[in-house]
Amino acid sequence: MSKGVKIALVIVVILLGLCCMGGAAFYFISQRVVSQAVTDDPTKAATLGHEIVDYSLPDGYRELGGMNALVFKMVFIGAESGTADSMFIMLMQIPTGTTMDQEEMQRQMTDAMQKQGQGRNVKMHVVGTQTATIKGKPVTLTVSEGEVTEGDDAGTLFRQVIGVFPAKDGTAMLMAMGKKDTWDQAMLDSFLASIK
Repeated sequence: MSKGVKIALVIVVILLGLCCMGGAAFYFISQRVVSQAVTDDPTKAATLGHEIVDYSLPDGYRELGGMNALVFKMVFIGAESGTADSMFIMLMQIPTGTTMDQEEMQRQMTDAMQKQGQGRNVKMHVVGTQTATIKGKPVTLTVSEGEVTEGDDAGTLFRQVIGVFPAKDGTAMLMAMGKKDTWDQAMLDSFLASIK
């Protein structure tokens, strides 16, 4: 082997070693950042939720977890009992100055819901709208429904409601999801009316 080939091999080995060390460092740093951004502590999640908007929890519901990422905050609200028949609510905040339209916010919220295991292989279709009063102003909510396509819940109908309104800092988006046959509209209306 010539001297030039040996030098090239040594350089390649050093570069590969540096790449491996950089990859390992990136992995450990990103794990730390993610673990600090996501919480399943109800107290921290409640604090995070009230940084988005002030609200009163419906009876039997609590903050399950939350996330404080670079450009948005989220809080997940569900039944204390954790039953599959209860509704699930997610609030997300996009700060002022972030350019994201309502459709993009809805896509982000749906993706987050899927990652939380709430999507259940459901392809949602818009079935109408309804108006709610949030923070003293009328807000149009998009109502979607869909059927679970696979798994143990196959054939079960789900309902989803999404609305966008002003947050404490920027724009808030709410998504509520649950089984259509156990949908609690009165609970959702009470929660929406409590938002300040």
